[in-house]
Amino acid sequence: MILDQTIFYPGDGGQEHDTGFIVQNREEFEVYKVNKQMDKLSITSKMLTVCP
Repeated sequence: MILDQTIFYPGDGGQEHDTGFIVQNREEFEVYKVNKQMDKLSITSKMLTVCP
């Protein structure tokens, strides 16, 4: 997923990137990698569940 804003830090200067979860429209995603690409952040995630 690619977002224009996020609280997840992409990692830089030796600091590790953030990890966590995003829940949107009853879908839960685990964030396990965050990269900065030009002016956007790329968040690598996998879907965990679809909430009822």
